[in-house]
Formats: sequence, structure tokens, C-alpha cells
Amino acid sequence: MVRMNELAERSSFTWFPVGLTTVYACLEFLNILHHSMWRDEIQLWMLGRHSHSIAELIYLKRYDGHPDAWFVLVYLITKFTHDLRWMQVVHAAVATATVYAIARYSPFTRMQKILMAFGYFLLFEYATISREYALGILGLFVFCSVFRSGPRKNYVALVLLLAFICQTSVYAMILALSLFVALAFEAIQAPDWRQPLTRSWWKISALAAIMLIAVGISVLHTLPPADGGFGVGVHLGTKGLSASLAMFWRSFVPIPQFTQTFWNSNLLQGSRELTRLMALMGVASFCASVMFFLRKPVVLFAYLSGAAGLLLFKQFVYQGYLRHDGFVFILFLVCLWLASYFPEKHFPLRGADRIAVLFKPLQKDAIFTLLLIHAAVGIGVSAAAFTIPFSQAQAIAQYIRSNNMENWTIIGDPDYSVSSVVGYLDRESFYFTGNRVGSYIILDKRRLTEPTESVMQLASESAARIHQKVLVILNYPAAQLGPGVSEIASFQGAIVPDENFFLYLVQPPNPPDARH
Repeated sequence: MVRMNELAERSSFTWFPVGLTTVYACLEFLNILHHSMWRDEIQLWMLGRHSHSIAELIYLKRYDGHPDAWFVLVYLITKFTHDLRWMQVVHAAVATATVYAIARYSPFTRMQKILMAFGYFLLFEYATISREYALGILGLFVFCSVFRSGPRKNYVALVLLLAFICQTSVYAMILALSLFVALAFEAIQAPDWRQPLTRSWWKISALAAIMLIAVGISVLHTLPPADGGFGVGVHLGTKGLSASLAMFWRSFVPIPQFTQTFWNSNLLQGSRELTRLMALMGVASFCASVMFFLRKPVVLFAYLSGAAGLLLFKQFVYQGYLRHDGFVFILFLVCLWLASYFPEKHFPLRGADRIAVLFKPLQKDAIFTLLLIHAAVGIGVSAAAFTIPFSQAQAIAQYIRSNNMENWTIIGDPDYSVSSVVGYLDRESFYFTGNRVGSYIILDKRRLTEPTESVMQLASESAARIHQKVLVILNYPAAQLGPGVSEIASFQGAIVPDENFFLYLVQPPNPPDARH
């Protein structure tokens, strides 16, 4: 009887992660089928398509402000297919692998795992939208799977994982650094470890060098050139501190506004007073989250250092959006996982320690409530994305193809929006912004130069010069059309508000009568 119960438990244990992962994969596949990619997703694809080697890819992406891992993976995909939907399939596979790691190896309850899998960040933001963040999140949860407390952990595997995570995104690199420092902190604060670690000083030095090199490569390939025009850079001061502190609220409670353009919004955002309220709620929610780790020093060290790194980056380098703030919540989940490996210890401050003890019975309900909110938002947003196009780029590209206009001269403005249409058409366009022909966007200062004529004037001149019709794609209605210019279609109602499009046809002037 005992033997049968053991077999039943093992069978249930095996089938639960497979079952949860399968359901997740099916739902995520439906998500990507209905997801029209926007410019940031397609930018990576076009950079891969137009690169003839990884070295050229790294050179072309120098303005984009991200490490290399996802770019290289997309580059490899482009060498096997021209269908950019395969990038979505691979991205969904990465997200699915993350869910399997959680379902199979994490210490959470089954209900917590289910809610976690279908939460906003793991179901939509870092899964349906194909960006570089998913690779780093997979790496972080694999790190948790490999991690063990005590001196006999596999330091080589852990550091190599952290080195890889550094190549995925700046935000993942910040978390990787906090985990690396936490590894060192764990060793330093345990006296009985010092002797065995001292004997392996050469291995420790080598692993530290690997991590240092990984961070250096990531930073080097992330910093834009001197002529970068994206507007990212270190700026000192406390201006916008409320918006930075609101990061914690937005990450823990990502309930969007109930509007068509809900993406990147929060239910509390709006006026300056509401931003201050979000900052206050963010500080309160972060302080509450610290209580989960107060009696586990190593995890507390990792959590505080990671959160501090994310906050400093947001305040002094780049404010970012919800997808960037979400790494606070990922850090929280990672630390919850790691906390299961450590016994509790008394916190030196008695008052704080007493609060942590009183809070402990509430932890399970608090986690359940938090994950339930995330799952409700994740499923709700996914359902909304079934009926509302994320971007209208795919729709206008299909319209152009169906009317046999894909080979006509195309002039687009602004370049950052029109590039998503160009990516779906798999061709080049003349970008009015920056005054150049291309497909992927070069985020340099040339884009910031004010043009001397309107886009319609340029299109009319081009039509007259080549004696052919010209298409103009704008993400705003043209102020004046002029002779020979007509609007032939508009595509509105997208979730991303600046990826609605207006399509114009510019006719060449009639040739003069040969008899005169």
C-alpha cells in the first residue's frame, strides 16, 4: 500500500509539470497567433536579416542599447527562414521552458505555480511580446534550479549561468550581479566555509574573472556610441524620484487602466498626485516584501542589492516602462525560491525581527493574493489582445500586399513606427526621419535633424522624378494632402497608440502633351 502511494505521488509529481507546461504552451501559442508585432520586436528581426555575420550584427546593433544574446539567437533564426513568425515561436518556447522550470523544480505549491505561470509578466509581457527579456528570466529560474545552500554547490555552473544572464538585458544583468555578490556574501558570513574555499582560491579567482568579463562585455555592447540619439545616459539628481519609486507598485500590482491603450499603464497613474500615491504605495509594498526575507540574510542581501540596482538604474539612467519595472517582481520570485534553501536566523534588530515573526503566518495568503492579481491581469490582457490588435503594422502590410503595391516606392514617417510595417513587408523604405533608405532603424543623432520640407512635398517630388506612384505611410493624419495625393486606407484601434497608420497614394504629375 505504501509502495503504491509512493508511485502515485511520483506519477503525480511527473505529470503536473508536464500538464501545466502543455496548457501554458497551448495558450501562449494562441497568444502569438493573434499578436501583431510592434517595432521593437521587428527591429531585432531586421537587424538579423541584414547581417552577414555575428560581427556585423554586433556592429549594426550598437545603437540599440541591449546585450547580444537574443540578437544572436534571432540572427541564427533568420539564416533558416524569412518568416518572422518563427522568432515568435522560438520566443514562446523560451517562455514555456521557464514555466517548466518553475513547475518542475520550484518549491512553490501547485496553486502558486499555476497562478505564477499565467501571471501578467510570464504569460504576456515576457512571453507574447518577443523581446530579449525572456532569455534572462529563463536563466534566472534555471539558476534557482541549480542553486543549493551550503559550500558544496556547483559554483562553476552557477557563475556560468550568471555570465550568460548578463548577456540578455541590462535588468537581468543587475539581478545577476546581485546574485553573484550574494554568493560571495554567503561564503564570507559562514566561518566554517573559509578553509575549503581558501584551498580553491584559483577557482574562485577564475570564476570572478569570468563574471567580470561577462559584465564588461555586456556593458560595452550596451552603451551607445557618442552619436547615439536615443536619449539614454547617466543624469544625476532627484527629479522624478516619485516616478522611480512607483516602480515597486507597478511591478507588484500591474493592473492596467481599462482602456484600449492599456499597455504600460497602471490603474493609479495619471496626475502628479497619483504618481506620488503610487510612490508611497510602492515603498509600502517593497517594505512588506522585505519581511519575507528578513530572517534569511543571504537572500535578504540579494533582494536588497538587486532592488537597489534596479532603482538606481531607473532614477539615474533610464526611466523605462512596465516591462523594465517587472524585473522587481521577477527578483521577488527568485528570492522566494532561494529562500526555501535557507533556515531562518534572528535579525539583529529586535523590533524588525518581531515584525517578521508576526508577518510569517500571513506570508502564504499574501503570496496567493499577489499571484492571483497577476494571473487575473495576465489572462485578462491576453483575452483583450485577442480582440484588439497590438499593432496595425501587420494589417497595413497585408493590405499593401493584397493590392499588389509592395514593390512601389514607400516613404514613411516617423521611422520608428513605420519600421514595423517595413519589417512585415520584408523590404526597405525611405524614412523621412533621418532622410535615408533602410529597413532597421539607426538610432543616431541624424534622426533628430529637422527636415526642411514636409513628407508630402518630398513624396510629390519623388513621384515626379521617377514617374511612378508613391506610397506614404504615416502614424498620424496628414495636415494637407496637396494635388495628386489621396488617402486610400487607415488602420486604427491598436493597443500601441503610435502604431495606428494612415496610407496615402501620391500620383505623378501628368506628362506634358507631346504635341505642344
